[in-house]
Amino acid sequence: MSHLYDVFVSHASEDKEIFVRKIANKLRQKGYRVWYNEFTLTLGDSLRCSIDKGLLESTTFRWSKVCCF
Repeated sequence: MSHLYDVFVSHASEDKEIFVRKIANKLRQKGYRVWYNEFTLTLGDSLRCSIDKGLLESTTFRWSKVCCF
């Protein structure tokens, strides 16, 4: 199976500003094909369908969740 993306980046909303956007941008700068909502989603896209398609078309999954107490 041929994959459109090298890595799928999933994250908690609160982590986006802190570090996730930086990681996704760094991966792209290094030549990786990244599925990241800001790069991939367009107005009117179904979030669920886009995520499902992105997961199926990615070779690697990266998930981020920072817990704050």
